[in-house]
Amino acid sequence: MLGHQTLDVQESAEGVAGSALSVGNTLSATGQAQAVHVESDQAVQGHVESSVVGTVGADAGPYYAVTSEATGNTATAGTCCAPTTGSSLQALQAGSAVSADAQSQLRGRTGGISIDVSAVGSTTGWEQVGGGVQTWTGQTADGLTIATNSGSAELSTGNAGLSATAVSNNVTGDLENAGADLGVGQQGAGGTTAVIDFAIASGTDIQAMATGVGNNVDVQATGSTVAFNAQQQAAGATTVYSNLEAANWSGDATVSAYGVGNSVVVSNNGPRVQLWNDQTVSGPVDVGASFTGGTGAHAYASSTAMGNAVSGYACDTCGGELSATNRQTGNARVRANSALAVTGRARSVAADATAIGNSATYQVVGSGQ
Repeated sequence: MLGHQTLDVQESAEGVAGSALSVGNTLSATGQAQAVHVESDQAVQGHVESSVVGTVGADAGPYYAVTSEATGNTATAGTCCAPTTGSSLQALQAGSAVSADAQSQLRGRTGGISIDVSAVGSTTGWEQVGGGVQTWTGQTADGLTIATNSGSAELSTGNAGLSATAVSNNVTGDLENAGADLGVGQQGAGGTTAVIDFAIASGTDIQAMATGVGNNVDVQATGSTVAFNAQQQAAGATTVYSNLEAANWSGDATVSAYGVGNSVVVSNNGPRVQLWNDQTVSGPVDVGASFTGGTGAHAYASSTAMGNAVSGYACDTCGGELSATNRQTGNARVRANSALAVTGRARSVAADATAIGNSATYQVVGSGQ
């Protein structure tokens, strides 16, 4: 499955935009005041690739905006005012790959720059209003998940935003006034890579953000009780690098890189959360952020690497009860590195690097916080 876009522009007075999208398997099951039961089994055996190659020989006009998105398996299910039940099974098989890429060469003046690259191996979303959800999601990622964003720009007179995001297994829950009993099993040995490598000769505000997650869960709920159990195993490498060069810049140059092997966030703006969590990371987590500049204003480089991370939240003013059982095991290297070099003058420069093997945060907070 290949989505490819080529932009070969000499000059534009009104801006340049392009996008590429590639999806391997997709499922959507929704209802209205009717029960929904889902039994889904999806697998990617080959390559799902998305690519944008953009070249502008002279001025690009007020903007250059590019997106490249690749998803191997995607499933969404839910209903209003009735139960949702069932399971979603998704696999990225060994030897397969989900990759998104953007390559840009901007040789003249450009107003704003927006280049966003996203690769997701498998994603399941449970979306519910009222009623209740009782489901199981099983995901395996033995193939590769890769997002790369590279190129150069001669002159940017507006904000320049660059992103690369790679997630091998992803589960989300958007539950409004709904009770939930959710189970998730995620494992991956293939590897997750997100890379930004970009150079701007002259710019103003510049942001470069790379994010890589092996197994990810994010559940946001408003309901009586959210019961959640997850088992995550990240055996593949998580590699995240964000590299930016700017000869001259007049605003804020911010370079950030974030990588985590296993991540769970469960939040209920309601009275009760019951959370059981078992995470194991055996693949290395390597994260790096670097900035090299000439003369400019403010520069900041930040890198964060974590093996396992879990967060649970319940509403204090709603009765506030949170019970959690947590098991986290780290058998791999977790490394973060930030580098910042300015050869000319700058108003301020700062860098930080944080590496954490296991992180667990549980809070009972006020409604709306």
